[in-house]
Amino acid sequence: MKRFILQENLARFRKLLDEEADANRRRTLQVLISEARRELAAFNAEAFGARLSDGPFRFVPQAAIGVPADMPDLSRFRQEFETASRLFLLVDPRAGLHIVDANTAYAEATLIDRGRAAGERMFDVFPDNPEDPLADGVSNLFNSLQAAAETGRTHVMRPQRYDIRDAEGRFVERYWRPVNRPIFDDDGRLVYLLHEVEDVTAQMLAGAKPDGDEDAAEREAFVDLAFEKALPFVERNPVLRSIPSSRIRARLRRHIETLAEAGERDLLAVIDQVIRDLYGELARSR
Repeated sequence: MKRFILQENLARFRKLLDEEADANRRRTLQVLISEARRELAAFNAEAFGARLSDGPFRFVPQAAIGVPADMPDLSRFRQEFETASRLFLLVDPRAGLHIVDANTAYAEATLIDRGRAAGERMFDVFPDNPEDPLADGVSNLFNSLQAAAETGRTHVMRPQRYDIRDAEGRFVERYWRPVNRPIFDDDGRLVYLLHEVEDVTAQMLAGAKPDGDEDAAEREAFVDLAFEKALPFVERNPVLRSIPSSRIRARLRRHIETLAEAGERDLLAVIDQVIRDLYGELARSR
């Protein structure tokens, strides 16, 4: 029920934003949208982890919080994980998105205590900066982790502002280029998500901008994934059976593209919204 309410609020705020011309009211709606996306991402992470729908990749069975006894150990890549100069965080993809471990380079760059972070929920350790009402680090990172878990493929994010806390608990401005990879065991089960970041703060503060071609590629990949996940729900709906499949597919993709161009990357929210919109539009035009 909570997820449904959050999704409904998000859809309502977006609709109001599309219709609003006043700059101050638009700013207020943008803040509300950011808050709703953040809360929805945190809820989904806690309740479901990185997988919100059925797919070809299985999880290991749910176990205790922390480092579950039934998870494979890290021996096969422990040495590389530990000694790499690259910044690695290992995440349990199941409900809660708990941190399994971080390597030394990641802990130093993100100012965390590695020992204390292990077993904690990822977004408890790395919340959004409350002083930035438009912060979207939590929601965008969750969407990327979800994409990696859903597709079984590496997902590369565009440069992302995601402030971190220093030793005194004060937030420090930081920009990162995150890459999220699914890790499977020998039986093909999804057991970890490997979160890697590159600190690009200096470049971003110097005026560098995200690569537009990369943004377009990321958007197109998201559209393809959302279309693949939404289509079976639409085609199975008895109300729409009399409508030609080609018509349904064309309108479905157009709706998803519109939401993606507006910056939406919450897969479940997009699927729910586009199906509601499509049902209403097609039912009225029959």
